[in-house]
Formats: sequence, C-alpha cells, structure tokens
Amino acid sequence: MSRVSSIWVSITLGIAAVAIMLATQRKSPDLQVASPPVPANVVEVPVATSTSESIPSAHATLLASNIPAPFVGTEACAKCHEERHRSYLQTHHSRSLALVDSGHNEKPGSYFHEPSQTLYEVLVSSTGITHRESLRVTTSPTTNVSLPASSFPVKYVMGSGAFAKGYLLEDRGFLVQSPVTWYREPQAYSMAPGYDVKDHLGTTRVITQQCVFCHAGIIASQDQNDDQFAIHELAIGCERCHGAGKEHATLYENKPVDASIADSKIVNPTNLDRVGSESICAQCHLQGDVVVEAKGKTIWDFVPGQPLEETRKVYKVDSPVSTTESSQAGKTFTDHFDQLWQSECYKNTDTLTCVTCHDPHHTATDRPVSVVQNEHCMKCHADESCGLDRDIRIEREQNVCFRCHMPSVASEVPHTATTNHQIAVYPKAATTEVANDRTHPILRRLRSPNAPTSVDERSDVIANVLLELDGTSTSSANKRLANETLNRLKRLAVDDSSDPVLRGLLARFYRAMAESTTEPVTDAQQLAEFWKLAEQEALATIRLEPRPVDTRKRAMDVLLAKAFDDGQFESSARYGVELLQTRRDAKDGYNTALAFARLQQFPQAETLLRESIRVDVRYAPPYQSLYKLYSGINPSLAEQIRQTGLLLETWQASKNTSSP
Repeated sequence: MSRVSSIWVSITLGIAAVAIMLATQRKSPDLQVASPPVPANVVEVPVATSTSESIPSAHATLLASNIPAPFVGTEACAKCHEERHRSYLQTHHSRSLALVDSGHNEKPGSYFHEPSQTLYEVLVSSTGITHRESLRVTTSPTTNVSLPASSFPVKYVMGSGAFAKGYLLEDRGFLVQSPVTWYREPQAYSMAPGYDVKDHLGTTRVITQQCVFCHAGIIASQDQNDDQFAIHELAIGCERCHGAGKEHATLYENKPVDASIADSKIVNPTNLDRVGSESICAQCHLQGDVVVEAKGKTIWDFVPGQPLEETRKVYKVDSPVSTTESSQAGKTFTDHFDQLWQSECYKNTDTLTCVTCHDPHHTATDRPVSVVQNEHCMKCHADESCGLDRDIRIEREQNVCFRCHMPSVASEVPHTATTNHQIAVYPKAATTEVANDRTHPILRRLRSPNAPTSVDERSDVIANVLLELDGTSTSSANKRLANETLNRLKRLAVDDSSDPVLRGLLARFYRAMAESTTEPVTDAQQLAEFWKLAEQEALATIRLEPRPVDTRKRAMDVLLAKAFDDGQFESSARYGVELLQTRRDAKDGYNTALAFARLQQFPQAETLLRESIRVDVRYAPPYQSLYKLYSGINPSLAEQIRQTGLLLETWQASKNTSSP
C-alpha cells in the first residue's frame, strides 16, 4: 500500500466517533471523499454547476392538484370568470414569473463586465438555457487567463419584459439570482440591478421565499425553510388580490347558491376602504430599506382585506444631512407609495388611490394613455385652473398633465425610468434640511396618512437594530445611539423572553460588539463577556425556534464561531452541518471544514473546502486551507491549489485598477 493510501485509510478509520455524534443530532450532509482533482489547462478549481447528482429540485411545475388549501389557483377562477381571466392575461401581473421554456424565446449572448473583470455568457441549446460566469485574470500585459466560476441552468424568467427580464438559476435545490438581466432598451444583456459594481455577489445570492413574493402566485415552504420552497402557481394570480378561493369556489360548485353568502367568502377590493384597498397593492409596491415582519408572521401571511401593517412594517433610510424632495420622490423603482402619500392631491381627497389611474384587470386600451390619464385629473381639476396658459402647456408637453406633475425620473434599475408619483408642481425647492444627528441615518416608517395612528415599539426597535447591524453602530461617533438601541432591545427581550427574533438579534448584536474593529479593544474581559452573552442568546434562540428559518440560522452561525474559538470542535461541526443542510453559503462550508480538520477528519474537510469553492470561486480562504491539506500527501496538487489562489489574488488586483 502506498504512503498516500495508508494516510487516507488511517484518517478514514478515525471518523466514526464524530460521524455517529452528528447523526444523533441531525441527518448529516453527504460528506463522501472527493476523487483527487485532475489539473486543467492552468489550474483546477471546482466550478459551480448543477449536475445529475444534485439534490432534487423543490420547485414544482404548476399543477392544479398541487395547489395547497385554502387556495384553488387562477385556472379554477377562470372557469367562472372567463372574461376577467382573459383581460388579466393582458396585464403585466400575469407575466411576473414563468418557466424559462414557456415561450420566452431567450436569446444567446454575452456581456463582459469591466469593473468586476467578469464575462457572462448566455448559452441556448435544445436542452435549456445556461448562464456561465468566468473571471478574466490579466497575468501579463499581453496575456489573459479565463478562470471558470459558475455554470447554472436557468429555471425561471422573472419580470414581464415591459422593462427587463431577470433570471433565476437552479443549484441543488436552491434558487440563485443571475447577475445578468435582459433589458428591453437597448435590447441587450447587462448587469442586474445592484450588480454593476466591482464587488458584486456573483452567483451567491440565494432567492428566498421573501424574494419571490412579488413575482410568484402561490408557494409552499419545504420544511419551513425560507431558502427552499415549492412554487405552485407562477405569476401573480387572482388570489393574491381577492384572497384564498377554496370556500368561495366550493359554494358555487352546488348551484343554486345565495350569492351574498358565496361572495362573503371572497374579497372584492372595491368594497374595501382606502387603507384596505391600498394594502393589496402595497404588499408588493411598497418597499423600503428595512422590513420588519410582525411577531409570528411572514410576508406570505398577508390576507387581502387586512391592513398591511398587521403583517409587516416598512421603513426607509433618509439622508442624515438633507433631502431633496424631488430626488427623494423618484429615488427607487418601487417607491410609489411613499411618493403618493406625500402628494397634496392624495392628502386633500378621500378617493384618490392606486386604482384611480391603474386598472388591475386591463392594460391595453384603444385610447391614447395621455387622454385617459388627463380624464383622471379632470375629475378634480378644471383645465383653466392650471397655472400655465394652455398654449404654453401644448407647446411644452402637449397639455398632458402627468408629464409636468408626475415626470419621469431615473431609477436604480439600469436603462429604465419610472414615473414620479409625488404629484406636485416641479421643480420643487432645492433642499430641505433635517435637524438630526448628522452622522446617523434617519429611519422613517412608511405608512398611509389615512391609517390609524399606532405605536409598535417592537418593530421600531428591530428596524433600528437591523440598521445598526449593517455597520452604522460600531463607529465611536454612533456609540451612544448603538447603546440606546441595545438597551431598548434588551428591555423588550426581558418583557417577552419567548420571542426568538428578539433573542436572535441580541446574539447578533453582542457578536458585532465583540468583533468590532473600529476602535482598539482594550478590555479582554469585556470582549469575552460580549461573546458569552452572544452565545447565551443564540442558545436561547435555537431553543425557541426549531424551524430552519433565518433567525435560527443566524443563531447557529454565532454558535459555530463561539464553539470553534473555545476549541469545542465537535459542537462547531454539528452547528456547521445544520447550516450546510439549510442554506447555501460558501463560508458555512469553509468554517465547518475547519472544525472537521481540527477533529482530524480530513476527507470531510476536503469535501467541504471544495464545496465552498464550488459555491463561490471568489472566496479566497478555502484555497489556503486546501493547500495545507494537500501539502503532506500530494505536493504537486498542493502547489496547483496555491497557484489558483494566487491567480484569484491577481484577479482581485486587476479589479482595483479597472474602472469603478
């Protein structure tokens, strides 16, 4: 037996104890030892791909028999409401999400992103569509090397195509956002919104059930995991606005029926007050910077007819120095409610709302849009009441009201403009000063001025904590504000010790304080105390929250780090194994691999290090660990891994010299 083989045998014989321990806690992931990698032309790296050995997809095709109660699906509604359904099919809502093979006729193409030095290719074949990603590494003034990064099949097309079409990729039971998007103008592929930066997320952003809320009709979680779910109805369907239809449909199956009884089982938005009606639209079209779900609720618990605030609160971060009203109003693509609620037109009437101008059942019209929209304005305003002479209005904007009072503004979606819904006389005053702490963002809760005044300290505190955890709390200038937020959070957690979200945020907050690098750590005892408190709160969180939701996962992350630092490698591996089962993150594979390596379970460590690279080629730490792992048994392979890491460093450096 060769020396290398004997080493691997001796290592393998030592894995039983921890393997049994892990199995008693939770089913272990597949930790089979990978075959020795075969060098490629330059270096061998595990390219992120979905293969036939992948975990079966949790995303089901739309089948009526699969739709969970109390829903029936749009096709069931269409049996009785044929005309309504036919007109609905003409709207953008009906095309908000589709399988990639549903007649979208996606085009092959490629796009090189200069800031990140990354090439994206859209490959179209008879078997489907694949998005492939490669890093361009400049090794000399005349030589470039292509470092493969990922290659995934496209599962869904997201968006109606009115402005753009995004793509959801599939990887071993998870959906991943593609970094490239097809834009109607200029009829080409480019970077997805938020990805046109040097250090974008690549193919690491997992699409959660919260992400698809505004594009999918009906979903069901897999084992209550936020990151894995089945899509039972593609696109926004009838029941997203009218509520679950099972009881309504069942009553009508046995005719004749008292219509007043049957209709009481379904929501007619025209019968709702303005807050209730707006809540239906706002479930998708009201978006901010921080969203806080009500206790025990998820975004999918919203029921048409209820005020949206019973499910979640939405907050916006305003500038700490000043705001320009006109620019703030057109700041984001989905900022329409915040804009509308600030309009004098909205405040001075009881009837103006979304459906005043937008018919949810009809998009196409044989009349010019400008004529239709002017008629909406003329319901309250007379033509002669405009401050400009008619001849001037005709010369400037063909006398179309909304072109002056709801102008198009640039949005954060590339190649796309949106309508400013803050109905006003433009240009507005240049700047409005805000009297507040100039070093700290201003968190503003977005709510209708018609909604009853309410106080929700839990949501307000959670929103501020989430804002602090984004990094604003750790600077010395904001230390007082951070301490105030922490004290409010601790008080809430004491008052309701059964709330896992509060306990989980405490764990994260204490960890952030322990890991703060913005000022010198002078008190080792205090640092240790922060870690101890973080561990206590994380343990309380996982006791209170058995489901694999984000709150539990983040608590597990705290426990993994603390156990590893304490030398409790079996516990660290156990926490890591659960994370590997429930989410897709390169850091989980790396951190868990380190724990297995400390337990001298090197085959598991190797597999997880390679999986970490497969998930995110850009993530550098696994390369050094693999180099050390291979150094004693395969120096040639170790050197190749080292060269790969150096190539990655070169790529990072090349980004720093490229355009921003």
